[in-house]
Amino acid sequence: MEQRRDGISLLNDNLFQGNSYEVELLVWAEDTTYIDHRIEVIGISRDKYLFSKSLENYYDANNNPFAEPVIVHTNVENGQGIFSIENQTEILIE
Repeated sequence: MEQRRDGISLLNDNLFQGNSYEVELLVWAEDTTYIDHRIEVIGISRDKYLFSKSLENYYDANNNPFAEPVIVHTNVENGQGIFSIENQTEILIE
């Protein structure tokens, strides 16, 4: 699992192989008395996964004269970007 700087963690479904995947979350806060923690689990397509990974690599390489050029993944013909559908579930931890 790789956590990006925007707080999103991308998991490749090859890790699951039809089974469950256990995740441990650690929360650092001075006072968690009045804080509700929400976890969003979003199922994305392979194209969205590849686009997100390549976009993060692009931003990491930006303004770095020693970085390799990054090609951002696209599934749009004669253009850039992706067309994707997502399935989102929100889990509330009290």
